Amino acid sequence: MHVLSEAAELPKHLQPERIDLLATAFFDGTGGYAVLDSRPETATSAAVVVGDFVYLTGTPLLTLIRDVATHHKEELHVMPAGGTWWSLLESDPDATTSHYTRYAFDTERFDWEIFARTGEEARTLASEAGVSIERMNRAHIQKHRNEGWFHDLICQFRGAEEFLSRGIGFVVIENGEAVSGASSYAVYTRGIEVEVGTRKDRRGRGYATLASRALLAWGRETDTFVAWDAANPTSKRLAERIGYRDARTYECLLYRVQRSS
Repeated sequence: MHVLSEAAELPKHLQPERIDLLATAFFDGTGGYAVLDSRPETATSAAVVVGDFVYLTGTPLLTLIRDVATHHKEELHVMPAGGTWWSLLESDPDATTSHYTRYAFDTERFDWEIFARTGEEARTLASEAGVSIERMNRAHIQKHRNEGWFHDLICQFRGAEEFLSRGIGFVVIENGEAVSGASSYAVYTRGIEVEVGTRKDRRGRGYATLASRALLAWGRETDTFVAWDAANPTSKRLAERIGYRDARTYECLLYRVQRSS
């Protein structure tokens, strides 16, 4: 296995045919890495990895994706890579796989009137619920970073300092505690990818809408592209609630290597 930290080292014949917004983080040097089956001059297979998402190119090779998988505690989200790659992964006797549908929104088709109304609703909800919205800071991270729902908001950064220097996030504060948030799962030159999380006992109160709207408002104020790629219908409905429209559906493959206990 040969690891690349710079996109310039990735052979042209192994570059993905389609580079979506999340993969852009690797290609513009703001995050992620690539794994080759050998040195660049002889490589025939490649995996571009950003967070838990993987883009596979070249000759399907099971050992390549297994090398990547062994470094992840959670499932890998294997993006569309042609039937041969997925068939190979699904035949792996030491792994579990499953398909699921994702929903990618094009922010060029956004209902700003809905956004404005959602903003008014958000302020009313926040006032009635006695909560506030704050930009994520060092104190929030130190206090909540070990909580499962919060960890996902910052997990793609090496620590608090990197998140605070490169990332962005907003949290809903209730009785002095952060209970929901929206942040940058990945950062690239012209935008961010959204991650949303809410403490389990505070779900269903509209807090995720508050945090998400604050993140989107920041994006509009700073002319930053805020990409929303929903992993489930709940996330899709949340995006539509604040103005995202016309989601493109696509299939993704979850892949997890079974580890011996």
